[in-house]
Amino acid sequence: MGVAHGKEWHNAPIIIAQILARMGVLGLLFTMVIIGRSIAKDFENNIHEVIFSRPISKLQYLGGRFTGSFIANLLLFIGIILAFEIGILFLDKSLSGPYHFGSYLLPIVLIIIPNLLLMGGVLFALATLTRKMTATYLAAIAFLAVYGIIGIMLHRMDNESLKVLLDPFGITALSVYTQYWTTTDMNELLMPVNATFLLNRFIWLTVSVLSLVWVYRKFEFVAFLEKKKKHLKVISENTDIIDYNVEAPKITFMNNKLFSFSQCLTISWRDFKKIVFHPAFLILTALALTEICTNFMGNLGSHTGYRYPFTSWFLRQTMHIWIYMLPMTIFFGGMLVWKEKDYRTDEIVNTLPIPNWFNYANKLMTLIGIYILYLGLTMAAGIISQVFILDFTDIELGLYFRQLFGVDFLIFLHMAIVVLFIQNLSPNKYVGFFWCALYFVADLLIFGAFNFDNYLFRYGRVPDFIYSNINGFGHYWQSILWYDIYWLFFGAIIAWLTILLWRRSNENSIRIRLKYVLSTITNNQVSGLSILIILFVITGSFIGYNKYILNPYYSEFEGHKMQSDYEKKFSIYANANQPTILDINLIVDLFPTSRTVNIEGEYLLYNHHDMPINKLYVNLNDWNLSKLSPIEFDRPNTKKLHAEEFGFRIIEFDDPLLPGDSMLMSFKYDIVARGFSENQPKNEIVENGTSLMLSSFHAQYFPLIGYNANVELVRDSYRKEFDLPDKPDAPRIQDADGSNCIVDICRPNYESIISTSSDQTVVSGGRLIDHWQVDNRNYFHFKTDTIIENEIPILSARYDVTREQYKGVNLEVYYHPKHDYNINSILDGLKDSYDYGNKYFSKYPYKDLRVVEVPDYMTEGGARHFPTTFIWRESAGFVTRFEEDDIDIVYGIAAHENAHHWWAGIVTPAFAEGAFMLTETLCQYVMERLTEKKFGEKIGKNYRKREMSYYLRHRKMDTEGEKPLLVSSIQQSYIGYKKSTVAMYALQDYIGEDSVGKALSRIVNKFGFRLDTFALATDLVDEFYKVAPDSMKYLITDLFLNITLYENKINGAQYKLTEDGKYVVTLDVETKKYYADSVGNQTSAPLNDYIYVALIDVEGEPIYYKKHKFTEDSSTVEVITDQIPATAGIDPYLVLMDRGMDDNICEVEKENVAD
Repeated sequence: MGVAHGKEWHNAPIIIAQILARMGVLGLLFTMVIIGRSIAKDFENNIHEVIFSRPISKLQYLGGRFTGSFIANLLLFIGIILAFEIGILFLDKSLSGPYHFGSYLLPIVLIIIPNLLLMGGVLFALATLTRKMTATYLAAIAFLAVYGIIGIMLHRMDNESLKVLLDPFGITALSVYTQYWTTTDMNELLMPVNATFLLNRFIWLTVSVLSLVWVYRKFEFVAFLEKKKKHLKVISENTDIIDYNVEAPKITFMNNKLFSFSQCLTISWRDFKKIVFHPAFLILTALALTEICTNFMGNLGSHTGYRYPFTSWFLRQTMHIWIYMLPMTIFFGGMLVWKEKDYRTDEIVNTLPIPNWFNYANKLMTLIGIYILYLGLTMAAGIISQVFILDFTDIELGLYFRQLFGVDFLIFLHMAIVVLFIQNLSPNKYVGFFWCALYFVADLLIFGAFNFDNYLFRYGRVPDFIYSNINGFGHYWQSILWYDIYWLFFGAIIAWLTILLWRRSNENSIRIRLKYVLSTITNNQVSGLSILIILFVITGSFIGYNKYILNPYYSEFEGHKMQSDYEKKFSIYANANQPTILDINLIVDLFPTSRTVNIEGEYLLYNHHDMPINKLYVNLNDWNLSKLSPIEFDRPNTKKLHAEEFGFRIIEFDDPLLPGDSMLMSFKYDIVARGFSENQPKNEIVENGTSLMLSSFHAQYFPLIGYNANVELVRDSYRKEFDLPDKPDAPRIQDADGSNCIVDICRPNYESIISTSSDQTVVSGGRLIDHWQVDNRNYFHFKTDTIIENEIPILSARYDVTREQYKGVNLEVYYHPKHDYNINSILDGLKDSYDYGNKYFSKYPYKDLRVVEVPDYMTEGGARHFPTTFIWRESAGFVTRFEEDDIDIVYGIAAHENAHHWWAGIVTPAFAEGAFMLTETLCQYVMERLTEKKFGEKIGKNYRKREMSYYLRHRKMDTEGEKPLLVSSIQQSYIGYKKSTVAMYALQDYIGEDSVGKALSRIVNKFGFRLDTFALATDLVDEFYKVAPDSMKYLITDLFLNITLYENKINGAQYKLTEDGKYVVTLDVETKKYYADSVGNQTSAPLNDYIYVALIDVEGEPIYYKKHKFTEDSSTVEVITDQIPATAGIDPYLVLMDRGMDDNICEVEKENVAD
């Protein structure tokens, strides 16, 4: 239904309110036509003089027109509501709840009617006073554009009341006042209404009324609007000075192509000047540039930090500028095609001896000129924003030109070709507007809403691409180039057909025009069209050859079917004993320029079970490989199966692999990125920034042993589609087998020799033993000095590197030469997390610690840990800008990722619920502890508040239903990351950081580097219980075993002076505690909790900050202090999970004492 979040009903009251509110904004287009045209049509059809001659008052005329059109517009929304209700009848009953009349009444009365009055009043006033629909169209589009800009500004605003008041449509109120609602709240509560929201409605209704009063006062019953007239100056009244016997000049008509083209340019230039000074163009262009720049600067900041304003990031914000160019193209394209008809010169022009191409070309060139100007202004706006507003001087002019004029311009050009074609075939301009709009809406629906992703059929568009500052357009340029050529040929065909069918009379029948064309078409024209069609087919065939033959093609459905077939066929082997990998030896030759990799490798497999193994299950995706040699073993075997599904193989040995025995498995193949494909682009192998991974999660480029559960379908809807049984992400924690790891983890030794081109550096796992150069190629020899996980990166790029020795460990940061902004923050994060881990967990086991920047092609999050090395996506950290008074997120992420050496590396969780607690929860804990220590408590509090807010907002979006931390799934990142930050801070605050560290060190000692048993979340919680005092064990239960929420509030605080010169401060507080279920149903919990009470001075420093035990919902707390506090609060630093974070602090007032 468009705005559903998680498990709430599709007809939940707030969902209905949000749908109707958003439809109200989109309905502006209908309002524009229905209300604006209700009065403008009288003037367009020249019947206003008849109406004005009748005995009708101004109030009757204007009131009747507005009221009738308003009711018609309102009925349209009533129809939408009825359609919505009919749609609900066809849904599964589990997806909808009971009917509630108030669910519709409140949005209609408080949102739909006020918004229609607002938009209708403004548009009606414009249509009435200008007597033209053009102004109304322009105002409606401008209104939408301005609202988009306002939306960006409101999103950045902290004052929630002001945000609500400034939103003319009232949508912000629905977001602000429901941001912490749960699924149950959404299902049961009507849309929120409070004084601020009602004031918003009153303000904007007043604007509506004022616009109607204004139009009533200004409107006059006159046939023509008076305009200032230009008076001709009479030089002389003496006509005798005129010589009427002058010989008429001789006119020579030039019929050569150069002269015709010159005339064409002259006409185009004249029309171009008219358009660029047209109010529609000026206003839309100004709005577009403002929105792009606002969006650019607004999106430089996010919850992961602020970015440096690179040109590539600005251009990402211009991806949608076609939204502004589309209405301009439709409007001005139609005006150009029908220009002669509107000026009533069409019959004269049609009789002139000029070819059809002349009329077509001057209109197309006019639009092309508009596009060049528009894109030039966009580029200028970007440069001005970068240099003069953001003080950033690394301007990439070449990138501006390649993106704007090599990609966006061609999209606009094809828009123009379509609009001119449709308008030429249309019986009138307005029908042409409709069919143009319908075409582009259909394009968005088919390729957007319905996810039809074959760009061979989406006219004028190129496949999505990723621009990387490290690798540029990289391998995507081929795809962009060939699709551009492909659509240029097709566009030329459409243009030629438009010329042939060009209207040269008042005849609108397409059939008659076709007959005329067939009777007059020349052999040269047929040949030209034929050549274009042949070139179009050849180009399309070449794209198809690359897409479907040179590269494997899997649609989304085919990919899901492969996953389901894999599970159906091979899940029976999921628990079969398989050997582990003791040694990994690789020889890898990288050829970045040709995007080719030669791989030769060996695994030493070891049977660590107490049963013999006679079958080996190997996964290796064949479609990614070339020259694949058979996988070989050092013992006789038979390949029983080689399936298409992810290259699953079954190898049966003549002699089983006995317990304690080992065998050698060898493999050899090439990886070749052939041609181009948007479906399988092989983003891992690029000219600068190759990022191959040997992983226990997938078998994309390296063999994986055993059944791979990671390729199974996870989403319930997909599993249902392919008749797979419901399946949790992981076994229930009470049923879990601690001997099964979350992935097929091994603890091998690793050695490799990797070569690359002479200008690049290779980074991989282990230590760099040697480096040499032969035949203009760089060779690197890596070897581990202790066991690692079977998670190994192979990276190659033109890196700069910063090295530092720190307590016997080699710290290295490899980065793109232009991305050196945050090297010190990264090194500080590595050092501090190294120290923290050594102090509280165990000694760091390696001699090297590296961070490597990789292109934005990586899809597995912003950063990923590997033993001794972690990779970091370029836009997720290396170009992040540190802002004063905020957390240095780069420092924090560096600390987080390094902590994964212990939590996921040394200690690997078992395959069970709550695995995130042993990985992301503990890494978030390290990140939070170090950032607060480094940046102070104030920054720490703001960071926790942000994390808490994120968690509370996303609870309702959980399609699985919220779970306690102990049993959360890996899909619930808002719990594993955001809630974990708050929960672990509370734990260390209440039981002590050293106690938490003691518990964590015991987990490392017990499960570190184990292959026979793996840690469960319950093991971690048990250790927390052991180190916590009895009075605080309730907190561990609340933090990890329950979904616990507080509503702490201070109603007031007063102080009075005592006889001994001290001050007694009395706090009136409310403390409520709840337990919630998966959809947010809250149950009051008995209160016997310790909660902080604080008194704070004018500098924001605590005078008093201690825990008090609360057993009642309402309490009065007295605190004696030596000075007058400025504010007082309960849990002011947000240690506990509080649904109302902004009512914990109040000002302290002097107590009034009666005489």
